[in-house]
Amino acid sequence: MANSFKRTLNAQNEEVSLHGGARKARWMVPENSSSVHQIECMNPAFGRGKAPSSNPIRPPYHFHWHQEETFVIRQGVFIFTLEGRELRLSAADGPIRIQKGLRHTFYPDPETDETAIVEITASPEDSGLSERFFRNIYGYLDDCEKTNTAPSLPQLLLFLDSADVSLAFPGPALLANPASRLFGLLFGRYLGWALGYKASYDEYYDPKRAKKA
Repeated sequence: MANSFKRTLNAQNEEVSLHGGARKARWMVPENSSSVHQIECMNPAFGRGKAPSSNPIRPPYHFHWHQEETFVIRQGVFIFTLEGRELRLSAADGPIRIQKGLRHTFYPDPETDETAIVEITASPEDSGLSERFFRNIYGYLDDCEKTNTAPSLPQLLLFLDSADVSLAFPGPALLANPASRLFGLLFGRYLGWALGYKASYDEYYDPKRAKKA
């Protein structure tokens, strides 16, 4: 059954935070070719002493079905993992463009002290990542943490499916990516719906306040 905890009303907030403020996100009006323009601020020390896979700030290894994602580092140092290759990048390295279908994740270098700031955009604009997606998944994860509730995998997969995002399975992408897509469809879109979960909640997202081009 769907989580029964009371959701925090933060749809009206300009900024959404996670992990007690260790990760914060806010949104700008996206350019015409982008579906989202997000600014993330992260505290690198929050992941210090943890393995990368256990770092709460690090998104799960994933890929996008239809969009190119662009990261512009404004401050600090980030570690990107792209198809198993690890890259340590800063503002001096310029924009990082990740093509659709490439498995990746990122997090601020925990050995640094400076607040890490990155701008994230995605294109094309007609599908995929959006302020709606980020507000919902961040709001949900923050509520789970506050109530000491384990996040529901079907709920998370439903959020991801709504943004054309899949968790990255290990192995050759030619086989792993379609298997991951099928997994998300079955356990997110269909099982999640059957369990009463939604892709968006009024407490987390108000379309009237969304930053739109």
